[in-house]
Amino acid sequence: MKGTTTIDVNARASVGLVPKGTLVEVEESDVEGFYRTSLSTGGQRVADVLIAKRYVQLEQPPPPPPPPPPPADVWRVEYFNNMTLTGAPVKTETITALAINLNWGSGGPAGLPADGFSARFTRTIEQPAGASKLRVVATTDDGFRILLDGAKVFERWADMAPTRHETFIDCAPGKHQLVFEYYENKGGAVIQAEYGPYTPPPPPPPVQNTTVMIGLNDVAPGLDTAEFAQYFESGCGFATVTFNPAKAKQWKERWPNALIFARPMLPKGYEPSFEQWHALLHEAFTPGMGLFGANENDSGFNGEPDSILRRAEFDRRNFEFARANGMIYAGYGFSMGNPNYVDPRVVRAVHDGYADLWREGMWFNTHSYSGDDHSGMPLRQRIYDETVFTDTFTDWQDKPVVIQHHQTLWLEENWRFLFYLCGLDPANPSNASIVSDETGVDQYPGGFPTHGYTDEEIASWSKRFAVINSSPTIINGVSYKSPYKAGALYCVTNGMDWAGYKVNLPARRFRELGVWR
Repeated sequence: MKGTTTIDVNARASVGLVPKGTLVEVEESDVEGFYRTSLSTGGQRVADVLIAKRYVQLEQPPPPPPPPPPPADVWRVEYFNNMTLTGAPVKTETITALAINLNWGSGGPAGLPADGFSARFTRTIEQPAGASKLRVVATTDDGFRILLDGAKVFERWADMAPTRHETFIDCAPGKHQLVFEYYENKGGAVIQAEYGPYTPPPPPPPVQNTTVMIGLNDVAPGLDTAEFAQYFESGCGFATVTFNPAKAKQWKERWPNALIFARPMLPKGYEPSFEQWHALLHEAFTPGMGLFGANENDSGFNGEPDSILRRAEFDRRNFEFARANGMIYAGYGFSMGNPNYVDPRVVRAVHDGYADLWREGMWFNTHSYSGDDHSGMPLRQRIYDETVFTDTFTDWQDKPVVIQHHQTLWLEENWRFLFYLCGLDPANPSNASIVSDETGVDQYPGGFPTHGYTDEEIASWSKRFAVINSSPTIINGVSYKSPYKAGALYCVTNGMDWAGYKVNLPARRFRELGVWR
């Protein structure tokens, strides 16, 4: 049946409420007792309606499907047939993955030469709220650099074998343009790179200063036990005994809680074997005793890379023997030939020879003197200078390292460069320490007495030296507890050979002036 009818009840359609009394066209329904009609608005069908007496049931059409999600961001890659990313790209493509993983071996991208090409990878990224840095890890052969919002933030633009790069870039929350640029010269061609937000962990609690002991270096023929007892009984807790291992053992047995080291003295230019070192110091062997390796430049080690590695093997044998017999061994030191920390070859050799020994618990020995630093600052003022310099050095991985240090205190705290540059773990859990078998003023021709230091000036220098070396080591903004343990003032001999370096400070004065507490 067809015709018109008036809906005398309210009904809902997709256009809203259908008012009572709406006139609609009615078609005969296939459903017994019902009529079918269509509601229209603006000429468009909006609902089917079944009418049964005074009841209206609406059949709404299914909702339209949701719009497709926006396409995921991609890497837009531009390839150039030169190594400088100049001119128009000869090929473009997209990479939908977050990470780039391209390894062409000895070839190159299709349509480009195997060597001498470059590529630019561009992507829009969104840094999430709460993240303050972007971490990028890449392995490339050859050059690689990173741009963020058009600014260069990282660069290793040089030929290299496959090399891993890791960097942390300041990056505020929000959208940014991230660009990786890469070139290949010759040989293998690899770029593998990934990125992600990075939030530095909260800073650890402040690192407390260590307690640094100031001790004395006794050069034989030096003080006998009765004379030196005055120093130990006044509070001295550290002593270096040179030439006389039997006396060192005697002192250690009398003052078991003191840190006492026996130090050998070798012929000029003599490079000892383990057996020869053992024979020189065997009279000092007793549990708890400290033992030094070769003595400064009297050894044949000259600070060159091959010499450093030989010395490391010498130190390893001594250390393993000392550890097995309950003694402390302090290797490395000035007898290396005063290694040049600005020479990358030296830095790599120190790492290769000594990083594992440090982790295993071998102590390190240094000379830590106030000497000529070419600053022009008077010697008496130098140790009190608070000026901090910022210099860039190259570490054992050939990475630039920016270091803040006291330029005028290079010698007093140069042990820190072992951590900055040579890769020794600054958070070493083995409790290995650093000591100085000699410290003081060493501005040729002599030490404290040659330069007329008073008792008060010697004490002031000693206390300032302890403060300098007790402060934390800061690497990449992270503070690590200082491993520096003790320094021995040079020297308290009764002999005349070293009179220009003799510390003429009576034992009681050390305590009165606050050097020992």
